[in-house]
Amino acid sequence: MTDHVEYTTDDMTLAAYLMHEGAEFLGLVPLGGRMYQFKLKCPSRLANAPHVFGSAQAKVEPMRYATHLKKLKGEIARRRNADLGPRP
Repeated sequence: MTDHVEYTTDDMTLAAYLMHEGAEFLGLVPLGGRMYQFKLKCPSRLANAPHVFGSAQAKVEPMRYATHLKKLKGEIARRRNADLGPRP
């Protein structure tokens, strides 16, 4: 059984990288204005991943990474639309 830890970040590119590496997207936390935190469930093997990403040593498969970025952008759009309510 793999241990998991909940991880939050307001960096969409880091969240997409963590998803690329196997983290599960759990949801968004509004921070105010247009800012959100991304909640992820990360396998313990990703404990060093934010450092790897921040030090520009991360390697990704471009299309898979782009797909995760699009998913996160879509989640933000859905959340904003839900917060605005139905349009007349």
